[in-house]
Amino acid sequence: MKSRSFWFLYLILALLFAFSPVASLAADEGEVPPVPHVFWGRLLVGAAEAPAGSEVGADGEGVMTPVEGNPITTTEEGKYGGPEPLDPKLAVNGYIEEGTPLSFYVDEVRAEVREPPGGAWQDTYPFHSYWRTELDVRVPVYTLTVASTGCCTISVEYIPSVAANGPVTDTVAPGDSKAFPDIPRDTEVQLTAETVVCCALEGWEVDGSPVEGNPIVVTMDDNYTAVATCYMGPFTLEVNVDPEGMGHVDVSPPGEVYTCCTTITLTAVSDDACWEFEGWSGAVVTTTNPMSIHMDSDKVITATFALKTFTLEVAVSPEGGGDVQVDGEVAA
Repeated sequence: MKSRSFWFLYLILALLFAFSPVASLAADEGEVPPVPHVFWGRLLVGAAEAPAGSEVGADGEGVMTPVEGNPITTTEEGKYGGPEPLDPKLAVNGYIEEGTPLSFYVDEVRAEVREPPGGAWQDTYPFHSYWRTELDVRVPVYTLTVASTGCCTISVEYIPSVAANGPVTDTVAPGDSKAFPDIPRDTEVQLTAETVVCCALEGWEVDGSPVEGNPIVVTMDDNYTAVATCYMGPFTLEVNVDPEGMGHVDVSPPGEVYTCCTTITLTAVSDDACWEFEGWSGAVVTTTNPMSIHMDSDKVITATFALKTFTLEVAVSPEGGGDVQVDGEVAA
């Protein structure tokens, strides 16, 4: 609803504005900004009423914020400001050109707006000096569907970006899926695939695209489907030698693919008298040789060999009877 009535209210606003910091800045710059565009209306998170204590603000080219009246903090559920002359309102001030698109935010989350009743939701609303506008403001909500393919349990954790009463925690059982509706825009949802013995995570996909890591974080700016794929063996063992050609590893029982819970013994053997075994790295870090490894997931392990070092001790007898040179330098 828009009107040019309530001139008395505007006169009061103009007088207040004349003594405000914005007016002082305007005087310094040699121009007077237009009279504010003020707003009030319903405040929603999805279809639910936003709680009291929510912060509502507007921004755009030329808008001055934060200033008094922008943003404002709500005192009632489901509404910001009010239509009566003494009701608080969201007042958009600044050096703003007529028709400039304004973006609205709730607790710093970008919102949608519409003119009631039943107007179409849109991303912005145009600035009009002197206007008083009833405008519904809504934070969009989305649905995240989480699925476990295989043997892992998925932990779901998030704190809603607005209307937060604390963290939300839940789980999705192995082989199951669950929808999490009404998650406000910009909420970050952490998903963790939790495995047990002989259950391994193959990877995550969000809307069919691979996502690296575990846990992963999904930022809710649309509806998404996240799938964790896990499997129960068999598992592969990859054994490497560094540097190549300086040694080898005996594997018992021999092979590359093993059933779950098989115990493998690895023995590092030097192939050169001047090189010696230094240690294991990868799935197991140790200097024990031989050593055992338990196949409850895919594993990669490397045997590292190092060049031996020796000490040469030189002496002259009788002392002072001569010297010994090593690479041209006197050693004794």
